[in-house]
Amino acid sequence: MSLTGTEAGVATQAPPRADGGSASLTDKRWWVLCVLGLAQLMVVLDGTVVNIALPSAQQALDFSNDQRQWIVTGYASSTS
Repeated sequence: MSLTGTEAGVATQAPPRADGGSASLTDKRWWVLCVLGLAQLMVVLDGTVVNIALPSAQQALDFSNDQRQWIVTGYASSTS
């Protein structure tokens, strides 16, 4: 809020703007931060699922540890 004028030497606050003003901009910033945080959480969870499932997939498909590392790297690069 911005300060407007003075009454007896005391600053008064301007009423909220009808067009949204800075209060709605702050609300939008928090909303964007929450969405980005949830998106990052999903990326981390996806990586965790891949790392947990990979040993059984390695056994079933019979690939080496070197090939396993390529799979992890490829998955991480495609999701980030």
